[in-house]
Amino acid sequence: MAISHTILNIKNPLDRMVKTPLGMGLLLLTLAWPLWAWCAPLDEFLTAQPGYAPGHGEIEVGWDMMNKTVDLFGVREPDSRGEDIGDYTGGHIRGGLALTKRLWIDGGLWKRGVKTPYDDGESIGWQLGSQLQMTYHMGWLPALALRLSYWGNRANEANKGSATNVASLTVDTIRVDNPKDHQTQVDLIATWALSEKSLMTLFAGGGRSKTDFDRLSLSLGGCEYSLDESPNNDSDYAYLAPNDSRNCVGFGFSESFHPAMFLRYDSKYWQMGGHYQWMNDKWRARLGYRFIKVDRDELDALVTQYGKTGVTYDSNHILTAELGYKITPSIGGFVRSQLMKRQFVGELPLTYNPFSAHKFEEPYGILTLGLTSGF
Repeated sequence: MAISHTILNIKNPLDRMVKTPLGMGLLLLTLAWPLWAWCAPLDEFLTAQPGYAPGHGEIEVGWDMMNKTVDLFGVREPDSRGEDIGDYTGGHIRGGLALTKRLWIDGGLWKRGVKTPYDDGESIGWQLGSQLQMTYHMGWLPALALRLSYWGNRANEANKGSATNVASLTVDTIRVDNPKDHQTQVDLIATWALSEKSLMTLFAGGGRSKTDFDRLSLSLGGCEYSLDESPNNDSDYAYLAPNDSRNCVGFGFSESFHPAMFLRYDSKYWQMGGHYQWMNDKWRARLGYRFIKVDRDELDALVTQYGKTGVTYDSNHILTAELGYKITPSIGGFVRSQLMKRQFVGELPLTYNPFSAHKFEEPYGILTLGLTSGF
């Protein structure tokens, strides 16, 4: 199976809101007449020229999915514990506004839900971005833009319901309260108009990522414990405090045990890619590609040491295609598909750790249906 047991199962802080996009095949569709820039997970379609006059912009609403009905290419591997394990259901809303001829701002919100063996793992993704167009397209010289974005993911709770080896212990279950990640990112974007109906964009950029959580609890031998990362301000020592001191005794670790159990870490990442777009009065088609490389510093050394297979996954290839049709002068409908070589690598940092890294070997995809409206 692919994403289903990707880490701890994620439960969402906002129960019935919007979700995320990812991809499933080799086809798609979308509308949103001039195309504009987005932060992950759709950086494949960044453009230096959003194309709106000051005070104007657009809104997109989409329904995101992956299940056996839409998985025409067999991207999601079957799981013996249930045919719905690995199913993705979600949605998103995002919008952008031109403040001036050169300055563009945008934001988005996604709700993701992936069926796991234990529950419906859910999380919320968010994004804010601003973009300054520095030059216009002239002859062979592209339009250039500099983009700054801030994006992240969070969940109320994440659970791992199966036995897990932690240092010298076999832990029955693990629960993480409020797991989250946030990223600060900068991209340089170049866009060429190839003809009246087509354009091409290339981009390169990178950023810094931080993964964190509020509280970590685990069960061991019938006792429930919470992790005290550095009692007495000793950064090399961690203590498991029993939640019920009448029946259970706490104990500490000084060796072979990362104080935050490998779930809190900083990393860097780089990306590059681009897309081609063709459009006429009614139709628009886009095909985009993005390559991501992640540097997790000491975390991947810990994955090698403590992970189930000792294999790390620090890069991803993402192919996204869409096709859209203009229903009215201001409303369009679209279908979009996004295919990943390594499920969610670079997209959901909070799900990657030594306990889950072996799951990122699998590909994954998401199909999106939605509407766009200009204003």
